[in-house]
Amino acid sequence: MFSIFKKEAPKPTNRLFRLTVHIGRGSNTEMPANLVGAHVPIFVGAPDHEAAAMKAVSSLTSRGFEFIDISDRQIHELDPTRASGAEHSGN
Repeated sequence: MFSIFKKEAPKPTNRLFRLTVHIGRGSNTEMPANLVGAHVPIFVGAPDHEAAAMKAVSSLTSRGFEFIDISDRQIHELDPTRASGAEHSGN
């Protein structure tokens, strides 16, 4: 009878991450032919920093870009509830 008063466990939610990746042109035709690569900031919603990195790489490679590396070797977790841009490193 009292089970209706029990709170449900919170469902896992995505957190917001930012990482800067070094990409190569690969087979993608969107990047101008005279460019061999770029450093690109990527914003990803994922449960943790490892999932965020995997999701970012998967998205880039599915669009034909070559993933080379995470530029600064950091994955930053952002707090979307704070307008000040506060962040902390996820690794």
